[in-house]
Amino acid sequence: MNKAAVGLMLLMVGAAAFLDAQSAERSTIWTSLGPAGLLHVTTNGRTVVSGRVDIAVSDPRDANVMYVGTNVGGGTVLGGGGVWKTTNYLTTDPAGPTWAPLTDDFPSLSIFGKSLALYPDNPDILYAAASGPDGGILKTVDAGAHWEYLLGDVFSSALFSALVINPNDPNIVYVAVRGTAAAGSPVVGGVYRLTFTNTGASSQNLTAEVAPGSVATEVVIDPTNPLVLYAGLVRATDTTKNGVYQSLDGGDNWQLLTNHLLNGSEVGDWIALAMAPSLPQTIYTTIFKPDNSSSNPSLQRFVTTDAGNNWSMLKPPPMANGKQDYRNWHVVLGVDPKVPNVVYANATEPFFIRSTDFGQTWATLYRCEDPVNAYFDSTGALALVGDRGIHRAVAPTDCVPQDPCCSPAFVSRQGNLGNFLFYNVTLDPRNPRSGFGVGQDQLYLAKFTGAPRWSYVEGIGFEFGKVLIDPHDPSIVYSLAPLRQTFVTRSTDGGTQWTAISNGIDTHEFEGTGFREATSNAIALDEHRPSRLVLGGQRVWQTLDRGANWTHIGRVLSPMGGTGGGPAMITAIAIAPSQRDTIYAATEDGRFFATFDGGSNWLERDQGLPLGPANVTVNIVIDPAHPDRVFIQTSGLAAQGRVWMTNDGGSSWSRLDAGVPTNLLVLSLTVDWRFRHPILYAGTTRGVFSSSDLGMNWSLFGQDLPRTMVMGFQILPKDGILVAATFGRGVYQIPLRIPRR
Repeated sequence: MNKAAVGLMLLMVGAAAFLDAQSAERSTIWTSLGPAGLLHVTTNGRTVVSGRVDIAVSDPRDANVMYVGTNVGGGTVLGGGGVWKTTNYLTTDPAGPTWAPLTDDFPSLSIFGKSLALYPDNPDILYAAASGPDGGILKTVDAGAHWEYLLGDVFSSALFSALVINPNDPNIVYVAVRGTAAAGSPVVGGVYRLTFTNTGASSQNLTAEVAPGSVATEVVIDPTNPLVLYAGLVRATDTTKNGVYQSLDGGDNWQLLTNHLLNGSEVGDWIALAMAPSLPQTIYTTIFKPDNSSSNPSLQRFVTTDAGNNWSMLKPPPMANGKQDYRNWHVVLGVDPKVPNVVYANATEPFFIRSTDFGQTWATLYRCEDPVNAYFDSTGALALVGDRGIHRAVAPTDCVPQDPCCSPAFVSRQGNLGNFLFYNVTLDPRNPRSGFGVGQDQLYLAKFTGAPRWSYVEGIGFEFGKVLIDPHDPSIVYSLAPLRQTFVTRSTDGGTQWTAISNGIDTHEFEGTGFREATSNAIALDEHRPSRLVLGGQRVWQTLDRGANWTHIGRVLSPMGGTGGGPAMITAIAIAPSQRDTIYAATEDGRFFATFDGGSNWLERDQGLPLGPANVTVNIVIDPAHPDRVFIQTSGLAAQGRVWMTNDGGSSWSRLDAGVPTNLLVLSLTVDWRFRHPILYAGTTRGVFSSSDLGMNWSLFGQDLPRTMVMGFQILPKDGILVAATFGRGVYQIPLRIPRR
């Protein structure tokens, strides 16, 4: 059985194959709990969603064969789900296509943007550029059954944005490098030419001297003439060298294109390009301007029909009140493969739009996805990829105003695609076949009921937040959803019906962009008195009656440490199990506080910790028997320290992360207290590491966990299970060691 089949088998049966904690044999293998598709039930019917898809690549011989590359956003910290393949993309089965992951054995699964391509004359040859940390180039010559991982020494820290193959020679590849991954050694940006031979691979940066200091956000190649390339270069040291470039000799020389086109100081941090397959002299570009921001989206689109000699500006789309989408990782630009005048783009989320006249007029096609880009299968049908999967449209039509989603031509093709971006997971301590997850780009909470396919908790939660389950009564569930107006809710029936529980809270403390994913751990439940919860805003808020009423306990912890010089938000909070009056809290400026009297007095306890907004405490884990013994995980680089311990309530700290690879961030932390020497688990940008000697030594923990970001943990001591929320592959579990009696 090949690796793809094995991966699919694990996805389909992993959730049902729970491990018997009383078994004498304990596996060291991670198994998937899903989601293998997430069910969304609306008044319009039932649909299935997945995580973010960046690119779709169709086999020209068989439209049933489709590959997708999956990733996380556009930042410098990258997770992702790798490359997936289906051989029944066109199926009419209501369950949708069957997808299998192809690249789980490799150090990086971050396939960002247009970093996946196949060779048309032999579609069994594919390349993928996996961004760092631990990045490299993936190559297969047998349609994904086997892969090589190449040039890891060159691109270990590289962030890629695009990859193209020479149409006449599959051993020549061009990649666009847009920057360096967080914590990585600097990589020179630009367009690289990669040459592959039987004896190895080599790389050459073709633009380092053309526009020194620049990075490449795009590269495209003429399918009829491999000597002709176009690239987008931005952030050059000399800003006059920013812009769209053309090469007529395979990348050896480049010319800045300027005729009626934005360039130089008018160019911001991103340029996208799309070539018309039917007429390669027609190229579209989207250029973001320097003042682009979420409050002031600023971009312009252009087209050339004469290979870059002359450009004309496309008109801005009139829909969505004329607003554009400021996100350079959501810059939709796709050209119909049969006619050059039909171009697809996006206005502000969730407007997916099309022009049939070179961008002079626009029509809305779809409003039920946050679009990422537009591609096509080998029949010529549109393949829209977005935050929640891939959708096929044979003949998309303009929106009907009364239809909330518009054209019914869009058919979801997610199937069992399991590339979900989860921040955290909370399973029922009494029944690990039941629980909830909070996922990036998802509309609501995700609910797990023991099967691979999860479902939405319609109307509750959002893409940031956390769920708490009462350990004594699992029918009582709390949800923190920072971006919802009723951001704290409670269910008393296991998650079916929900009630807002924010009475008494000063909601002004929770307004603005500061209360987002960074504050998802700012809620905690007293496990010995579960009617008591604490919530972090600018102050600590407490309820003693399951959220019916809240009061603040103590002062604003950091009055001047927030964004803009205002009060800082609390990023993590925890109650000591053995001493309920002991509470620890951290703030977004890197400070750490403790109260030992239930909140009447708060003391700053961060002596020796590297303070500042670049090193924020995200997780606090307290010894259940010793309230002064605390482990924390911070968001900083290795040089600043990522895991710390105190034995005296924060008066002094010891750093514990020296054995975790320095090119990785630590994103989550948990501790197994069942042993004389507690075992630490650190979730990183590339998997889980464990230490049984208080951080003196760390090692990669378990087998078969895809090497993506691990954002959250839960230990279920009764069942002896560690559960991990990954940012690209959903939720995994693994059995833990059984303590000796």
